[in-house]
Amino acid sequence: MITSVWGIEGSGKSSVGLSYPKPLFHLDLDLGGFDRAVWRLEDTDPNLRVKRCEPKEDISKLDWNEWDIVSKPYLAPIQLDKLLGVQQQAGVSVRFPRQVEGIKELWQEIITDVVTVGRAPAPKTIMPDSATQHWWICHTGFLQEKQEIQIGQGVKVTDDKFREKLLPIEFPNNRMRDFIYTVRSFGKHLVMTHYPKDIYANRVTDHGIESYATGEVAPDGFKHTMTLVDIVLWCYTEIDKQKEIMVLVGDDAKMAPNPDYNKPVPRAKVSLKCGLAGMGMKAVGLELPTPSYEGLMKLQSMMRGSD
Repeated sequence: MITSVWGIEGSGKSSVGLSYPKPLFHLDLDLGGFDRAVWRLEDTDPNLRVKRCEPKEDISKLDWNEWDIVSKPYLAPIQLDKLLGVQQQAGVSVRFPRQVEGIKELWQEIITDVVTVGRAPAPKTIMPDSATQHWWICHTGFLQEKQEIQIGQGVKVTDDKFREKLLPIEFPNNRMRDFIYTVRSFGKHLVMTHYPKDIYANRVTDHGIESYATGEVAPDGFKHTMTLVDIVLWCYTEIDKQKEIMVLVGDDAKMAPNPDYNKPVPRAKVSLKCGLAGMGMKAVGLELPTPSYEGLMKLQSMMRGSD
């Protein structure tokens, strides 16, 4: 199953992804996101076996039978000039580095590791977190290749002809398609987390054509993701207003105070697309019983039973 899980920061999308079948390989591309999410699983299951890899660690040596979740961080080179700015002598402008370095190599490391995990029989799930950052690494690494060709041809970084961005028709869409198809061909689950982005449209004004935010949002990242996934889940939080919940005491059910009453709780619902058997597009908009893989399977079972 290929799943896109999207939502704002802190909505629980990484937690949903980490609930997928184990062993699970987590690519920590938004550094720190893993630790913010995995503690919930560790709190629920003290026996969960989690390995936190070091950057550049060789995962081909791992015994996957020893771990439930393996997370590896992928560090993009920090360009301090871009982060801090380098003041020109005039003191009024900021110079940013034009040459991309180290991103192509980072993309190659990601692909090598994913193929290594895909070929291993034990792992069941591969999770780029976030796929928004994954797409940035993909197309920025491709820009680096374009720049290196120019440098090899004698074009200087300071030259006006030096490439600083890709044209839309140049974006490496096939690389992302191949990535998704490759994981599917290995028979693994692929869970990709996405941040939302604003949707813009154009309108005619007295000053000409201007772009404006429509108020709608969409998953940020590779634009063809939605056509390639099996299901999309939207994660969010809401205040729980249910004062009491039903609990089982032995064989009897009774009402008890809800410990989450008036607190923000994570939720997940089917969003934009669903191609799972027994569910289909009629599932779009339905909330999962719990924001997890188990909750998704329970919803699928409920819908199949109602057919």
